[in-house]
Amino acid sequence: MQQNLYVNQRLPLTLLAIGIVVFVAYLPGLRGPFVFDDTYHILSNPAVALESLDLTSLSRAALSNDSGPLKRPLAMLSLALTHHFAGGASNTLPFKLTNLAIHLINTGLIYWLSLLLLRQLSSRSGYSPSRLHTWLPALVAATWALHPLQLTSVLYVVQRMTSLSALFVLVGTITFIYGRLRVQDNRVSGYLLMTVGLLTGLTLGLASKENAALLPLFILIIEYVFFHGRTRADRNRLKWFYSLAVFVPYTLALLWLLTHLDFILSAYVFRDFSISERLLTEPRILWFYTSLIFYPNIQRFGLFHDDIAVSTSLFQPWTTVVALAGLVVALTVAVVVVKRRPVLSFSILWFLAGHAMESSFLGLELAHEHRNYLSTFGPIFGIAYALARILERYRAITIPIGVFLLMLITLALTTYIRADIWRSEDSIAAQLVRNHPQSARAHLMFAQVHAQKRNPVKAINHYKRAAELAPLETGYLLRLALTVATTTVAQLKVPPQSNATTSKYPDLPAFLSVSQSNEGTRLELADSVLDEITKKLGSRPIHPRTAQGLAELAECARINRDQCGYIYPRLVEWYPLAIQNPRTFSGVRNDMIISLVETYLAYGDLIEALEMAKRARTIDPSNPNFVLMEADLYFRLGQLDKSERTLLSLDMAGLAITSSVKQQADILATQIASQRGQSTSR
Repeated sequence: MQQNLYVNQRLPLTLLAIGIVVFVAYLPGLRGPFVFDDTYHILSNPAVALESLDLTSLSRAALSNDSGPLKRPLAMLSLALTHHFAGGASNTLPFKLTNLAIHLINTGLIYWLSLLLLRQLSSRSGYSPSRLHTWLPALVAATWALHPLQLTSVLYVVQRMTSLSALFVLVGTITFIYGRLRVQDNRVSGYLLMTVGLLTGLTLGLASKENAALLPLFILIIEYVFFHGRTRADRNRLKWFYSLAVFVPYTLALLWLLTHLDFILSAYVFRDFSISERLLTEPRILWFYTSLIFYPNIQRFGLFHDDIAVSTSLFQPWTTVVALAGLVVALTVAVVVVKRRPVLSFSILWFLAGHAMESSFLGLELAHEHRNYLSTFGPIFGIAYALARILERYRAITIPIGVFLLMLITLALTTYIRADIWRSEDSIAAQLVRNHPQSARAHLMFAQVHAQKRNPVKAINHYKRAAELAPLETGYLLRLALTVATTTVAQLKVPPQSNATTSKYPDLPAFLSVSQSNEGTRLELADSVLDEITKKLGSRPIHPRTAQGLAELAECARINRDQCGYIYPRLVEWYPLAIQNPRTFSGVRNDMIISLVETYLAYGDLIEALEMAKRARTIDPSNPNFVLMEADLYFRLGQLDKSERTLLSLDMAGLAITSSVKQQADILATQIASQRGQSTSR
């Protein structure tokens, strides 16, 4: 009897209908751009651009991510395969279609999970569901899939990490429940299935993103709310299972963290807030997430939420203590009413468990919408169940169905409108600046869009605004410097006032200056802004995007001296400061060294380039590229013996040499031999 509860006889058609509606809701954004971290992880990641499917290339792609300690190899491999079969990254459609396909699979898994939980709820409580309840799993799945809060996990390509991890967590949870149901029927073999679900979900989930480590917590919540041991033997066996599967692993992980505090604290070196400020701020952010679930106003969504103020104490702002007290009350309610209101308890506990990692003490950014991807299941499950219980009082089923359809249509339209905004980088940036005017990243994105559209006035103004909103970030000023260097006074449309000897521009912004050169009137950043960049590069965190801004400015100085040449003396001052900065991301330090050496070479400063190459070998002795760089510079300086000895040290040092480095070393060795031959013939 229980197996037939909540069974929808039109299940295939129901799921097909949900899939079609979800597809249509996301359709406008499927050809939208790559955004934000997509650039770093996909477009600027050569390992993702697979040229062949050999094991070496696949391994390099899988291990090319450094945003998590486990490197997220399965997600990265998935992105690399999409890149390969799509023929590159010029077309975003294959990437976003794959993300949508994963989202649709997850929708089916949410239906399945809801069905199992509702059956178990009926079995435990003895509650007999009405005809309306046969549609409840479908309502949960449709609401979850169509909610606009899920959009960034689909259209923000790199967040495939999130959705793929959720897929395996859901599969593991469902497998676990089937095993747990067997145990409930006194079949000891169920423990094997429970273990398989847990280990499979954990292994594949962690290979996609680290928050799959929350799977044991999710299954513990399901046990606490929906199950209970019927006999003493059941309870004892379950205690052993959960001790080994949940409490022991989490206890060991906690002990490891307590004995390796540098793992936690080192991340805050690159943040503009402390660990205590993060812990104070996150309760407010959790309530913000909750408000987005219950009140999905499109104006409140956004790719960035860096406009959320950091809590510096319990009363700064005053909502900090209120948010913290609210979480304590919610958690208390979830524990107290678990027997009388199990669905309410589950909704609260699942949501909080889903944020137990990314909204905790870990030194991550404060807020991102995609962190709610799986967490929203708890509240949505609770909302759908509560609505069904309330509306079942109506004899006419048309009223409940009308309410449900109205809710789903509203969510679908909101997601459709939001997906339409994601059709282009221009529309995304415009919406961000309009709805989040205090977001520095919104102004950065808006400035980048207008820089590409050759609208330097807007670009300069918004880069400057971004720098004002985030005074501790250096990258915005570097982008400002590049835009100013490639902009003429005529483009600014600032009228001069002439006299007998000079031309002045009284309407020019204070952070800009004008100089005369052989090429005419040139626009430059004021020395005060350049000095500010110098100060920040030596003390503030150097993120990958900061390093990218520095690299683009250096490239302009190398290629277009007429516009960016004036910045060269600053660049050779800035790069060493950033390289020596202890708050520089390790992954970008080597790239900055190479960029600096290339810039020295472009200006013929071989001695400075050689000194930098020597320093590079002390910074990273295991890097064969730096050995090759030093050997090449000795060759350029005509010091053939030193070049040859340095080249030979590649093999003697036992460094891991790639085929590319070996090929370049062979070419240099041939050049040295040829140069020696020419000298002998003379």
